[in-house]
Formats: sequence, structure tokens, C-alpha cells
Amino acid sequence: MRQAGIVEIMAEKPVKVELRVEDVEQSDLAKEVARIDQVSMRLLGVAEEDVVEIVGDKKTVAKVHVARPEEEGKGLIRIDAFTRRNAGTIVGNSVFVYKAVVSEAKTVVLSFKGIHLIIDDFLAKFLKGTLWGTPLMKENVIEVRVLANPVPFVVVYTEPDGPVKVSGGTEIRVTNTP
Repeated sequence: MRQAGIVEIMAEKPVKVELRVEDVEQSDLAKEVARIDQVSMRLLGVAEEDVVEIVGDKKTVAKVHVARPEEEGKGLIRIDAFTRRNAGTIVGNSVFVYKAVVSEAKTVVLSFKGIHLIIDDFLAKFLKGTLWGTPLMKENVIEVRVLANPVPFVVVYTEPDGPVKVSGGTEIRVTNTP
């Protein structure tokens, strides 16, 4: 295991920072948020609400929020259980973090199973409004509150491929098959 906080800067490669994974506080649960210190943010060239790519055994994306002042310089990234699972990591492991290149999503297809939801235009519009501005990647699991109940959805397809954000021009489709 490498030491957290190691930075690699190469002229032809994007900047990456290695950070140790910790759990989030209750207020950040299911928000696709990554809390990192300002030193790491400056090294990555990101500001609050920018998107970073988090790479463990898998890849995911999250919005950057500033860590608590007492965590400055400690080489930590605070991400929730969904984000950790999407990145293929656990608390205590290290991940690489990059500034993400995010495209506006033209199409996002979401799948769910294990619950009964009526798939209609209302659900698609609700999800579009709820996910507005949310960074997503194919095969990631996200949690959305539907009628006050947390519902996990899998991102089964995005156009274009790679990190995307939901916006006004995004078509959301929902299926109950993976």
C-alpha cells in the first residue's frame, strides 16, 4: 500500500493525488460528494462543486467539497458507501483522484430492481430534476429518494461514454431490467 498524499505530476499525464478513504458525515450521505483538503484541491486544479474522478479497483465521479479545517494536509478523501462501492474501495484504503473531464449527458438510462415503481414520464422527469447537475458514470449505483424511500438505481448507459452530468438537454430513461 502506498502512502496517502503522494502526488504525481507529469507533463503529459493528468495530475493525480493519492488519498486515504474515510467515511462521510451524516449530512453528506447519498450526495455523490467527495470532501478533500484545499492542498489537494489546488494540486488537482479543482474548486468546490467541480467534479473529480476517483479510482480504486473501479472508477467513479463525485462533486468536490472542502474538507473540515482540522483535516487539512492529512491526505484524506471522505466519500459515502455508494461512492466507495462505485470506486471499488473501502475505508482505510487509498485511491487516486483526478480532475474529471465531464460532458453534458445526452442520454442516461437507469435501472432498478427489487421494488415496484411505475415507469412513466413523471418518473423520468422526477429523476431528471433530482439528478440535475449530478455527475454519473456507467455501472455506478446511485441512491434517489422516491416518496421518501431510498431507491438504488444503476446507471446502465450514458451518452456520451465517460463522466457525464445531467442537465436540461438530458433524456432520462428508466428500466426495471439491468
